[in-house]
Amino acid sequence: MRHTEFSLFHRGRTVRGTFFPADNATKFVVFSHGFNGAGDDFFFAAETLASRGIGAATFDFCGGSARTASFYDSTRMTLSSEREDLDAVIEEVRRRFSPERLFLFGASMGGLVTALYAEQSRPEPDGIVLLFPALCIPDDWRKQFPAGTELPDERELWGVKLGKPFFEEVCAMSVFDEIGKFSHPVLLIHGECDKIVPVCYSQQAAACYPRAKLFLFPNEGHGFSPNGNAEMTELLLRFLSEN
Repeated sequence: MRHTEFSLFHRGRTVRGTFFPADNATKFVVFSHGFNGAGDDFFFAAETLASRGIGAATFDFCGGSARTASFYDSTRMTLSSEREDLDAVIEEVRRRFSPERLFLFGASMGGLVTALYAEQSRPEPDGIVLLFPALCIPDDWRKQFPAGTELPDERELWGVKLGKPFFEEVCAMSVFDEIGKFSHPVLLIHGECDKIVPVCYSQQAAACYPRAKLFLFPNEGHGFSPNGNAEMTELLLRFLSEN
């Protein structure tokens, strides 16, 4: 499958990723990976879309993973910095490919970033897909650091060092005050056996968006099996064909 690697320098850091162009494509999808993930987590989905005439881009957030190609001090990474990275990729997609319709796909923490970005971006994306979105992150960290607790300068999670700026932002955030105004279609996909992000967060999100659909996958957790990923990709294709 034809693809092109790219690098974007912005705000003192470099985002690296891969474009999967499709001839005469009018629709384009930008994929955002989860915490400690990478853009290549979605190569299968991106290649499948491109083979069906839909352009796609995957990329690595700066400092968001132990295996990122977008090298950056992870203690300086925040949800806001990841929104900036996503914005830089979207601007480049619009510049290079001029799609008629642009969609965003975010998984886990990338789903939270995508949901937050969609509320603020102008122009808005034409739809968003959230795969087991980690809307629980602020709640989870507030449990670790209750009100009045001094936030650490650093804390390691899954081999990635997080810094105080990350904790300051997430501990002050109320996700469901931030999201829900996005007026375009929203597709939520969640595994019923997810032990990282409780499915109730996607259920609450589905209730707050005006045009949301939620699909629950039995026997899938946080990170789908090969069969689950194939079914998820077909669901994504159906969503794109309908919108």
